[in-house]
Formats: sequence, structure tokens, C-alpha cells
Amino acid sequence: MKRLWFVWVLGMALLVSGTPAGAVTDLGNLQVGHYDQQDSPCFLGYSCGPNLGIPMTTWTGSVPAEGTESSPIYTGTDLTNLLALVGTTPLIAIDINQSGTVGSDDSFYTIRSIEVFFNNSLAYQFGPNNDPLTVPQTITGNGNSDYVIPGLDLSSLTAADTLRFDVAWGNLSGTYGDNNDGKELYFLVKSGTTQVSEPLTMLLLGFGLVGLAGVKRFKK
Repeated sequence: MKRLWFVWVLGMALLVSGTPAGAVTDLGNLQVGHYDQQDSPCFLGYSCGPNLGIPMTTWTGSVPAEGTESSPIYTGTDLTNLLALVGTTPLIAIDINQSGTVGSDDSFYTIRSIEVFFNNSLAYQFGPNNDPLTVPQTITGNGNSDYVIPGLDLSSLTAADTLRFDVAWGNLSGTYGDNNDGKELYFLVKSGTTQVSEPLTMLLLGFGLVGLAGVKRFKK
């Protein structure tokens, strides 16, 4: 009986030791999403207005064709304030500012990875297992996101913890990832936030209203 007990204890110990500690979770795939940055805090950007009192990393000088940037380390009051604004399951929103000929290499932007660290340990990542990685901008102008990435869960964090984002962009060939028309903004959007309308949608809506006004006038 003692031998069986020993074998069971040994087996459980091996099972626990073989379980990966601090497993990294893949974020969701990139999705088209148009959100107004003025309603949400940036963690990396340059024209984020008041940024709602949340510190961010600001692009300095000219942004290279590819590179890596880190957000500030959020902890204590900064982390508490951030969570109060974006909730525990925010979307990671990206405002891409590319120009170039549509369909050509220089009109695309390549995300190599986005990594999220809890207490200096990698907790979430967007990278080779996600799709797509190379994309064009979908809405022009600064301040409105082109894409969002779901899947982030910050519910385990408290003011005693730390949170950091690392972003790597470009495909290391100097082709994709060129910042032709402005610097990118990376920010967090609270789940359930209403998206802004696309310019085409607004244009069609305008035509529709004009048409209705014309019909009404014709009936008179």
C-alpha cells in the first residue's frame, strides 16, 4: 500500500513539473475595426491628444521602415486608471498611416509581433500564428483605427502588477512597413465601444438623405 502511495505521489509530482508554467496565449486574428482614438488611451503613438491621463510611448524623430517599440510599464495608479478606462477585455486597436499606390508593397504595413507582458513575463502574443500580418490601411486620416485585435484579458491584474506592450513591425526587408504617411497609433478600446462610420458609409448616407429630400420635394 505504501508503495502504491509513493508511486501516486511521484506521478503527480512529475505531472505538475511537466506542466508549462506561464503559458503564452495567442491573441485573436486581425479584424477591420474603426474606432476613434480620442475616446481611448494610446500606449504607443504621437498625436494622441490628452490621452485621457494615461502615459504612452511617443514616437521620436523619423520612424524607421522596421523596428520595435515598448509601451510604458503600467503599474499602481497608472494601471488602475487604464483598467478603469478600457475594462478587462479591451481590443488592441491600430491606426495605420500608409500611402503609396494601392496594391503595391509600399501601401501595406507588416506587424511582426505584438507582445503583452504581465509582471515582465510574456502572457499574450500576436505573431506568426495569427492572420493576416501584412495589411493596407482601411480608413484614411490619423486618430481612427484601421484594425483591432481581440483576445486580451486583463482581469487578473491588480495595482500591484505590471503591464507592458512590445510592438515589432516591418518584414526586415525594407519593403513592407514603410511609414509613408504618418506614424502609427496603438491604443486600447473598451469592448462594446461604438465604431466610427467609414467615409464611404457617410457618403452613401449623405446621398441617401439628399435623395429622400428630392423625392419629398417632387411629391409636393
